[in-house]
Amino acid sequence: MKKSTLVTKFLRYWNARMTLQQAETEVLLCFTAEFPVSNYADWNTHVDEDWCEHFFQLYKDDGEIDLLWLVVGLCAVGPQPTHAYASSRSEPYFPKT
Repeated sequence: MKKSTLVTKFLRYWNARMTLQQAETEVLLCFTAEFPVSNYADWNTHVDEDWCEHFFQLYKDDGEIDLLWLVVGLCAVGPQPTHAYASSRSEPYFPKT
């Protein structure tokens, strides 16, 4: 599953009225706002399906996470990009186990 697919799954779970296209657009806009000089395709790598399902079940009802948290946190998941992501956030992500 691609990272964007996982994030759109969250968005549509949180807002059942959101279409798939709207959710995908929100993910892209969030990424480009947070990482204006980074490549979306480099970020949007495949992630293990089982890991994604576990992650979704773990966080889907957590009221403290949001779209930005997911997009930024997923930078550390999967194949490492060829460049660093410059973000305004510096804290670690995905603290739950």
